[in-house]
Amino acid sequence: MKYFLDYVDDERHFLRDGGWHVFNQNYIDFLKKQIDDRITFENPNINFSNSVFEQWRNGLSEEERVAHGYAEYHFNSLRENDGYLMLDRHITTLQLYKIEKLDLFKDNTAFFVKIGTPQKFAYAIDQAVATVKILQTRTSSIQIDGQDIKPKKICLWLIYERQTPLTKISELKSLIFLMKLAEWQRQCSNAGYEAIVRVGYRQH
Repeated sequence: MKYFLDYVDDERHFLRDGGWHVFNQNYIDFLKKQIDDRITFENPNINFSNSVFEQWRNGLSEEERVAHGYAEYHFNSLRENDGYLMLDRHITTLQLYKIEKLDLFKDNTAFFVKIGTPQKFAYAIDQAVATVKILQTRTSSIQIDGQDIKPKKICLWLIYERQTPLTKISELKSLIFLMKLAEWQRQCSNAGYEAIVRVGYRQH
């Protein structure tokens, strides 16, 4: 359905063929059930500490701050202690656009990490979809130490700026995010990958 929409907001309104419409509750319920049924939900209790991040960033040189002084890089670098391979900034070009193929890799799983709110997570979903296309069409390879990697699972690792923990993905209020998530899951399924959403929280 979404390919025929001109605009969607988080209040269930959408613009199609010059006219405004509203998604009915049946569609919303169907979308949420599809997401909860088809996407594996994980909450490993790995969170992001603002105070630790600021302390780390204050120890960087000005050049280092410009190069990699951002939250996701710090979070990803800490995961190396847990056996993850860090591939942040492993960039390729797909259809004239430069994209990061993935952030972390472990246990046959490609991880895409994003810190923020559902409105900001669209980039992580687009990044994951682009990587699925790369792997599916073999337009480019993803290598670690000269060896091609072939993930079996694709995981969005999303660090939320919210106080109340999630018990399932569909509890998020952003309709746009949920629609993009459903499309991402469909792309993963078509390409033969298990879709996973892992959550954490930004803490002081």
